[in-house]
Order: sequence, then C-alpha cells, then structure tokens
Amino acid sequence: MAQHSNSAFTPLIELLEDELHAVGLSSPNDQQVTDSKGFAQWFLATIQVLERYVASSNANPPMSRNEVELLCRCALTASTLAQAFELIENFTAMLYPRAGKITVSRSASSLRVSLDSLRTQRTMASSLVDIAGLFAFKQLFHWLSNGQANCLQVGIGEIPRNDLMPFLLLFHVPVLAEGEKLYLEYDLCVDTAKVVATTGEFNDFFVDFPCNLFAQRQQQLEQQVSALITAAVKQALPIPSQVDIAATLQIPLSTFRRKLSMRNHSFRSIRERCLQENAEYLLQREAFNIIDIAQRLGFKDGDTFRNAFKRWTGVAPQQWRLQHQAA
Repeated sequence: MAQHSNSAFTPLIELLEDELHAVGLSSPNDQQVTDSKGFAQWFLATIQVLERYVASSNANPPMSRNEVELLCRCALTASTLAQAFELIENFTAMLYPRAGKITVSRSASSLRVSLDSLRTQRTMASSLVDIAGLFAFKQLFHWLSNGQANCLQVGIGEIPRNDLMPFLLLFHVPVLAEGEKLYLEYDLCVDTAKVVATTGEFNDFFVDFPCNLFAQRQQQLEQQVSALITAAVKQALPIPSQVDIAATLQIPLSTFRRKLSMRNHSFRSIRERCLQENAEYLLQREAFNIIDIAQRLGFKDGDTFRNAFKRWTGVAPQQWRLQHQAA
C-alpha cells in the first residue's frame, strides 16, 4: 500500500487501492507519496497495473506505450487544436477497436471529445482505466495549447459511488456521472487554439504522461476558479462563491485567498472578469435576452446586470450586442 502524507492525493489513492484490493492485485510500490511528482509516478504505475488486468479479460489489448507516444507526436504536428482533434480521430480509427472510439462533436457553442472504449463488459476497474484515458487526452490538449484548452466539464460514465471528490481532484472541473458517456467538454473557441508545444519539449512531457501536469495546478489557481464559474454559467447553475470553490478544490479558505493574493489576484476580480467574458459570450447568441443573461450570471434583475455590464465595458449590453453583430 502506498504511503501518502499529502491529503490532496488521499481520496484518489484510496479509491484506486480499494479497487486493486477488490480484484486481488497489489499496489505497484510502497513508496511514500509526498508531492506531485511522487503521486504522478504512483498514479501511472497503478493505472498500468489495472490496465493489464482489464486487458486480460478483454479480447482487445490496450494501446502500447509506443502507440500512445506516436499518437501524441502525431497531434503535435497540428497547427490548431481543431487539426489535432482530427488527427487523433484518424489515428485511433486506424487502431480500431483497440484504441476505442474517439469522436469530436460540435454544437452551436460547445465542443465535446467523447471516448467509447468499446468494452463488452464494464466493471469498476475498466471504468477507472477509461477515466484515466480520458484524463490523458485532457492533459494532452492542455499541453499542446499551453493551457488555452480550458475544459468546462467532464462526463465519467456510470460510477457506482456517491462521492465524486477523487475525480474532482483529478480533473479540477465539474464532473458528471451520467449513463455510459465519457467526454471532455470545451467552449467551441477551443477549435482555434494554437498548438504551441514544440518537439523539443516532447521528451520532458511524455516521460510521466499523462501525469506530468499535476505540479502545475497550484500555478493555475485563477484558471481553475474561472473554469468552475464558467461551467456553472454554461449549466445554468448558481454561481459558486469562493467558499464553494475552495471546498471543491479542497483548499482552506484562508489558503485559497492567500494563494490568489500572492499572484496579485482576488476572487472578486477573477469573478468579475469571468462574468464579463460570459456575458459577452451570451450576448453574441440571439437566443438569450437580457433577463435570461442576468439570471445565468447570478444577478437579481436585468437592471443590476445592465449597470454591471456598463461598468465593465462603458456601454449598455444591448448596445454592445448591436455593435458586435454589426462587426
């Protein structure tokens, strides 16, 4: 059993170790997990143990490490994420059915990368392996675009557990357990995000892939806050308070505030900027009237929203809409 002294990793470690025990497997090592690097190594080794176990009862062996590397290098040749998505779809189609089925679909405002592992039998072990695969794609898109691909929400299929905290800690965005769907959902503008990673950076990226970005999360707290607020707007849910977000990220409120302050941010400034961006996004969609937008953004009425929007941009929301429609 892995020794872990960092409470941030505890829920996911316990979840994976419980499943190893349930299927009669041992933890890959007994090292003490004290930091992000140690957890990344432990997580990768544990998922590989589970993956081999799942593959032993499935007619289709998983992708090899070499094939995963080729897929990542293939995506790296794209100039935009839209091209990377297309290359990944084509690459996995060539390995069908071993690589599962990757589908990229687009609606009027969002993009969804769906993963179907094509398993004939679904178990908790196979679900955990599939979720790790989904996480790998999220990390790949993040690395390719240098953080421009901000995921809005994640679907992890049917998980027979009430507590989703391990997966919130893994993905750091709202996580939904619904049906058999596994997907990453992004704003449609992710299509135009540039691929800025370079071949010279690849070896350092791939050595711990898909776990090599765990250490960056602390540096991106403001992006996490923005992503959680934006996800709430997209889903028409109440706008989370800083207390809610600190609890979701499992950070004490005082620490949460201090970390933002150290990076010259405040929750209020991030929230205001995020609400403005979402207001502009919704104003460009004619299906939303001013009252609808005000409600989505958590304002008590249309006038309060109009006053806030004018403070942000210098013009009333309807005037802004007309100007940008004309443009």
